[in-house]
Amino acid sequence: MSDPQAQLAQLLAELKQNLAQPRADTLAFLADATKQLRWIPLSVEPRLRVECLLAIAQQYIVNGQSLFSAVEPAALAVMLARDVNDPALLRRALNFQGIVLYETNNPGDAVRVLTEALDVAEAIGEDLGRCGVWNNLGSAFFTAAMYRDAKDCFDRSAQIGAGNAQLRAHRASALNNAAHCSLHLGEVDEGLSLAIKASSLRSAGAAEGVEALNRVLGESTHTRLLLAAGEVPEARERVQIAIELARNAKTIRADIAAACAEGLVEIFEGQFDVGISRGLAALEKARQVKPQLRETLLALIQGYEKAGQHDKALSLHRELTMHIRRAQ
Repeated sequence: MSDPQAQLAQLLAELKQNLAQPRADTLAFLADATKQLRWIPLSVEPRLRVECLLAIAQQYIVNGQSLFSAVEPAALAVMLARDVNDPALLRRALNFQGIVLYETNNPGDAVRVLTEALDVAEAIGEDLGRCGVWNNLGSAFFTAAMYRDAKDCFDRSAQIGAGNAQLRAHRASALNNAAHCSLHLGEVDEGLSLAIKASSLRSAGAAEGVEALNRVLGESTHTRLLLAAGEVPEARERVQIAIELARNAKTIRADIAAACAEGLVEIFEGQFDVGISRGLAALEKARQVKPQLRETLLALIQGYEKAGQHDKALSLHRELTMHIRRAQ
């Protein structure tokens, strides 16, 4: 295929397909896609190039195994989006760059970038953008363990999405994230109420790709809230949903979250050795996939305390403290 514009369009189609249905060689595919982009002149359809760069960055983040590979395409997408003078495209590029920054443990710069994205969304009156950016601002604060500030942002995102069918999935994500904050704040009843509302907004049936990952994370939070409330049988039901969704998500991040939640349920069911073993296996993976490390550590700490192994819980708590301090 000799037409550079056609090459860009074909590459974008392949990237979108892989985002919806990730394949086993995703990292190799993304590296090859990046090489292809470098051979196509920057002057050729910059909007298409921005879409390709954002798709590449998003898939590195969803995959979780090579996070810092997302930094360059996200930054280049912002640079090109500024040049084409398209506010909606710039908002999307800034939003993705913000995600990349907090996922790579840089919440301070993420807040700066996402604040600009919010200003752009407000200027063009884009509810979709405002809803998404507030949600990601919350995630940046969450990364820094500023749970009250994070919850305020998630609440704002959920309010913007209320009553808008097109923003249903975004509102569900914001409610799940707010429930996650409640879990960390020890506000179990409110967290359960938020998690139930989020579940009611999710489409029934199977999900794939990014949507499957988001649902796994939501179900894992719901599971942990139920355990905190002493509702172990109900937690077992929710974690089974997470396990099924993780199979469709086909990312190590989803696998870690589901395994972590399942191990915690097993511990609460009295299967201490099985649950601890599953949690340790998840932790070994999470140390390589940093976005899942904090929650995996927290779950295993809770599991050790439930099993009466307080010395091991304390040891992991030190690792957790250092991880949070680096983000703050």
